[in-house]
Amino acid sequence: MTMETFLSWLPMLLLIAVWVIFARKGMARQAKNVGDTLTIGEAQTTELRRIQETLERIASSLEAARRA
Repeated sequence: MTMETFLSWLPMLLLIAVWVIFARKGMARQAKNVGDTLTIGEAQTTELRRIQETLERIASSLEAARRA
């Protein structure tokens, strides 16, 4: 009876094992994506600051030209 019970539960146990394996891979991939997102966010922030400084210089140059 024990062997029959084990054989009847085998497909379910295999399904659970495969599900756990894929879940762990997904969590690892998600952790990597979070790191990538933070890096991209920092790069975008740096670029936006650079653009803002450039626009401020252009605006001040235009104001100086307008006054002259």
